[in-house]
This record gives sequence, C-alpha cells and structure tokens, in this order.
Amino acid sequence: MELERSPKKPEKPLSDFDHDVFSHQVNYQKLTQDLLIVLRGDRAQVDMDRLLGHQFNQWHKWESGQKKFRWKDWVKVNQALGYDLPQLLESFLGQDVSENLQGFHIFNQFRTKFGNLNLHELSRFLETHPSKLRRLLANDQDLEFSLFLKFLGNCSRVLPAFIEPYSSSRLNPLISRKVKSYSIQRNLEAQFPWLASLEAALELRDYKSSTIHSDVLLANLTGLPVSSVRVGLKLLQDNEAITWSNNKFHLVMKRIDMESPSLFESAQLARHWTEKSLQRFETPDGVPQSKKGFAYRIYPASKKSQQQILEKARQFVGDIHRILNEDADEPKESIDIFLLHMFSLDELSSSNSDFEN
Repeated sequence: MELERSPKKPEKPLSDFDHDVFSHQVNYQKLTQDLLIVLRGDRAQVDMDRLLGHQFNQWHKWESGQKKFRWKDWVKVNQALGYDLPQLLESFLGQDVSENLQGFHIFNQFRTKFGNLNLHELSRFLETHPSKLRRLLANDQDLEFSLFLKFLGNCSRVLPAFIEPYSSSRLNPLISRKVKSYSIQRNLEAQFPWLASLEAALELRDYKSSTIHSDVLLANLTGLPVSSVRVGLKLLQDNEAITWSNNKFHLVMKRIDMESPSLFESAQLARHWTEKSLQRFETPDGVPQSKKGFAYRIYPASKKSQQQILEKARQFVGDIHRILNEDADEPKESIDIFLLHMFSLDELSSSNSDFEN
C-alpha cells in the first residue's frame, strides 16, 4: 500500500478546501455525542448499558465525551438497535462489507473511493498526526468514530447521507439543516436528473462571467429548451438549492453525491444519463462520431479477479474525486458526464435479455 506519495501541487490552506456541506464548521466529537443521544432516544443511559452488556456508566461516559467512542462501539450499537450498518456502508462503497467491519478496513475503503488520499493529505485534512493514521491504517489502533465522521465531512460530500438514517430534531440545528438541504437537492436530482446539467451550467465560466442572468444562455450551455430551464430554475430556487444575488443564480451546494441508503435515487440519475449516452449511437449506421468516452470488455472471471477488478475500479473513482477536488478553483468550460457500468451476466434476468431474439 503506497501511503507516502508526495502531493502533486503545493499545499493550500485548509480553508481553501470547502466541500460546501460541513467542512470545518463542525465539532465532530460533539456530533458523535449528539448521534448517541439520538440513538438512545427515550431510553435511560443505564438501559443502554444493559442492552449492550456493559458495566454501569459506560454509555454516560460516551455521551458526555469522557471516554472515546470508537468504530467497534458504533458497530455494536447498530447491531443492538437493529440498524443494518453493512447495508448502509454498501450503499456508499458499492460492495458487500459484512464480512469485514473492522474500522481500519472501512476507513481505507472510504479513503480509496473519495480521492485516494495519501497519508500526508489525510493528516492535513483530518488535522491528525501522520503516525496516528499510520497505526490506524496498519490496524494497530481502533478508529475513533469522530475521526471517521470528520473524514466524511472534510474529504467527501456524503456525511449528510450517512447521518440521514439516524437524524432527528435532536441534532444540532446546523447539522439538521444541512442534512435536510442535502436530502432535498439529492431527491430533486433523482426525480429530475437533467437538473444536474443545469446546476453544472451555473458553474461554467460563460455563465459566471456574464453580467446578468440569461435563460437563453443556460439553454445553449445545457441543450435544454428555454422552457425547461425556467421550470428547472424555479424547482431549484423553491427548494433552496440555488440562491439569487448580483443579478444571477448561485449554487448552495456545488456537488451532490448520489451515494445514499436509497438505491432508487442513484438508479434514477444513472438511468437517465445512461439513456442519454445511447443517443451518441443514434446515427444511420449505429456508429458514434468518435470512440471518446466508451470502452468495453466482456470476459470470464474468477472470484479473485472479480474482486481485484472491482478494487481497481474503486481506485479509479477515487482518482476522479481527486481530480475534481484539485479542479475546484479552475474556470469551467464544459459539462462532462462520467458513467461506470460493471456487472455480471447472471445479474440480468432472461426476461430482459435479447439473446434469443
């Protein structure tokens, strides 16, 4: 495992890495304690101790911050309260993790997917000494749950979705608002997948450099009818996904990741843009104008190679995240769509197959 790779660019101050959702506005230790209060609900702290088979006062120490709450404790609490943590994690990672829920393994899977951050970068993002992270990644030290939350908040956009299944009005108002806003915008993009292109257009240099808003300009940038642009902007504004200032619209959250406990939402978005990608083949001879952007391989695979290929795909997605993060301050000239499809033939039912036709 390569951990000591040097960063490709000079270091930026942490304040420049604003992921729009939580960033450094949150006390992650306090968030951990708030989540424990939410999970306890109306039960007494001593009742939680009995449920978990702990000595008296253990839950109080976690909830008050007197004792560190670790990943193994989070797993145990979820199991005791009937939450399907493996299923939740699978919705983010795209793989079954039920056989290995150890903190270092889960942390490393998230690290790979969301930017392939090396030890140096992780240390800076998480404001933690590299030696501590080295011990963690070597499985010499159990993961502090607050550090995991901090990774989700500082290095990805998925913390709201991770909290969502547990959230309630008992959470800090800032957290509750962010979770709600994130959920609304994600749901909008699932219901109306073409809205994602409209949101992206608001970040393009052509729109940002214009002095006033123009529906026609957005229509030209997205290929949408002007009427759809107007409907989309109203939807986004009504749901507080965009704001109006200085005669133009601005995004509230600049990137929404569809990873969430809802497979339906991510599938809706993926299906829309998959169908859009097929339009490139709608030519007289079924051949697109170029081979740019698509590749294929159909192959027999052992379980071992299947897992290795999936791991390479996760690393690839992590590199995409890295590139997008490093691109944050660059002017944007185009709207690109990235789709990745990998599946086994046995996932397709014979009723959906055209092999016999």
